[in-house]
Amino acid sequence: MPARIPEQIDYHRGTFRQLGLLERRLSFAANGALIASLGVAVLLAIATLRAGSLEAVGWKPFAIVLLAVLPATMTSLNGLRVDADLTRLVERSAQAIALLFRLRRVILAAPRDYDHVASNMQQLAAIMRSELEEWRFVIESRRSRTGRRQIKKKKN
Repeated sequence: MPARIPEQIDYHRGTFRQLGLLERRLSFAANGALIASLGVAVLLAIATLRAGSLEAVGWKPFAIVLLAVLPATMTSLNGLRVDADLTRLVERSAQAIALLFRLRRVILAAPRDYDHVASNMQQLAAIMRSELEEWRFVIESRRSRTGRRQIKKKKN
């Protein structure tokens, strides 16, 4: 079983990197959309003051579209981040990496007698059980948010 620990560490490292990168990119894009909408609003205000009225600004229709689309983009990207629960998944992978490293060090340092091997395997099983419980929670919460319920067939 200790041979599986490096595989699990590699899996969680990859997950940590991928989901962390996705989280940062979505956050950056959402903040960029917010800043862009503020920029459009400021430019439209300046153009309105220079032109004397909002009707005299030639790019007013384009600005109105941007002022509607950019905040909606920011909101949808932040909603996607929350719905995917990326922060929690990234933290979960980081925690799993730490636990697995700690357990691997204990296994390598422990004598190879029955009591130590059994104890270490119980710790590994607890880490894996916790991992499965977290995934079950994620799947069940997504299922409940989308309104999909699992339909159980009646046994005859």
